[in-house]
Amino acid sequence: MTVLEAVKTTGRVPTGLDCGYEWHLSRARGSTLSINALATPKRWRFVDCKAYCDDDILRIWESDPAIDILALLPFAAISYVWKGVYKSPESDSYAVWGAEDGDRIDHTVFARACMYALKIGAPYLWLDRFCMIQGHKEDQAWQIQNMADIYRRCLACLVLPGGIGGFMQVHEQTAWIDRGWTLQETLLPRNVYCAARWDLGDGTLVHANGFALEVHNREDDDCGLHWFSLPDLLRVGPEPHFQPSGADDDVGDAGVELECSIVSPRESQLLELQAALTATDRDERESAIWRCALMRSCQREIDHVYSIMGLFGVTLDPTQYEDRSDAAHALVDCILRQGGKANWLAAWQTRPISPSLRSLNLMPVPGGYVTGFDWYLGNAPSGSMISVVTRPRESGYSYYGLYNMGPSTRTGSFFRMTVPISPISFVDEAGSDAKIATVESGHGRPLATGRAYIAGRTGTHAAVVGERRFYSAANVGHVPLEETIVVLLVTPYEEDGVLLYRRDGMAVVSPALIENWPRGTFSLADHISWPWMAKEHLEEVKKLPKDGRTGWPYRESRSYGYAGWQWSGLSDWGYEAFK
Repeated sequence: MTVLEAVKTTGRVPTGLDCGYEWHLSRARGSTLSINALATPKRWRFVDCKAYCDDDILRIWESDPAIDILALLPFAAISYVWKGVYKSPESDSYAVWGAEDGDRIDHTVFARACMYALKIGAPYLWLDRFCMIQGHKEDQAWQIQNMADIYRRCLACLVLPGGIGGFMQVHEQTAWIDRGWTLQETLLPRNVYCAARWDLGDGTLVHANGFALEVHNREDDDCGLHWFSLPDLLRVGPEPHFQPSGADDDVGDAGVELECSIVSPRESQLLELQAALTATDRDERESAIWRCALMRSCQREIDHVYSIMGLFGVTLDPTQYEDRSDAAHALVDCILRQGGKANWLAAWQTRPISPSLRSLNLMPVPGGYVTGFDWYLGNAPSGSMISVVTRPRESGYSYYGLYNMGPSTRTGSFFRMTVPISPISFVDEAGSDAKIATVESGHGRPLATGRAYIAGRTGTHAAVVGERRFYSAANVGHVPLEETIVVLLVTPYEEDGVLLYRRDGMAVVSPALIENWPRGTFSLADHISWPWMAKEHLEEVKKLPKDGRTGWPYRESRSYGYAGWQWSGLSDWGYEAFK
């Protein structure tokens, strides 16, 4: 592999910038490019769009450290997926040394991005592939620590949902919304535009709720490329009606039902992202952020934390954390110290708590589903993070005698809160007037709706964590609800003299049920670790009896303080293997 090093730029240096380096496109195409010999670590860098489009020069300018360049320089930033749908021919693309595992950068795609940046008044463009010193740990840590500032202060973010190897049609599915970093790249910028090929002519995209988006072809664009406002594209939804302007033999005067999957084919994902963009209060916005984050994945697990910290106004130094768990607890500790609330408590309805994260869960959900609900957690509790260290367990310890988890050390931070909390027992419907309408259980499947009554200290408690409120973007109107109070179903247990509570589920109840509940302080710990069991235990799970309705394995249990069944808690990979 031949690496083509950049050469130093000569001539006038723009105000606020320190130096530049470049390649002529005639030499750069088909090559692997590197800035490592000339670049200075911990500096901002930007591509010169005019030089690229007019002079056939790929020129990168480096900032002057004494100047707040992000406030001075008009620039756009690109949002894309590291590995996209299309692969550009080597002869018309660039690779970057240290980032060869990602797609090659297509010349035409990058040129169109530069052209649109110039059109909206941004003569400079930020792309991580060119503007970070790839393979340089010090520079990459600094860039990650400050990356939220790039998207918060850019004139616009240009979304390439199919990657930097080619443009996508609006009906083609991409992985862009499933990527962790694209969340802040959507929510922080002032303007966000999404590139898509469009060949249906002028017309209007109409959502079932009446929202209409006009689309106009550009006659001078030989790529058939259209830059959609991303917030408008979210409102259009995955299945809009397209009404052409005037007669069109290919489409028909009556219009067609169109598949618009380029952002996501899932209405729930679009709703959560739209809610985060249009939220009217902090609880609504942060609840939506947590749910959006849980639908996404990152190549490095710790990036689940770094990719969202800027959305909460938090800056962590990546050199200080070795794993996701430590970084996640530091993030939440900073949020709480800044006066934030525990909006993450109702962020997931179909996933147990990760034992590696204790009371948090930043694990992505394979397939992109966290919730299809149109409500969020309002008036969430505040609290603090506490550290608990317990002795290592001996090898052979098993949960409920079913799974041998091997030796483990129970150390970590836990969320401590003071809320109304009461012991409960589940009985038949005739047993009480107090209704528990359960949304989910910690095992990923709903508990049967039943009745509850207060019956002293039992295995399960209900802790009030907030109110159910509808997203302003959900278009459900003001629906009167009997059950508006959100409670966590938690089970107390003692570990080496420390009283902890694990989360076993969540329910929505009537305000009348909690009127006389006393306030209590407790620490929320991790859920039983079944979904993260070793794969060799899968055969044991397969031997369990199956539920007739769902086909999932289950076993009889009284461990939650009531007689009934519980799910085995297979993770998504386990369920697929089981099927």
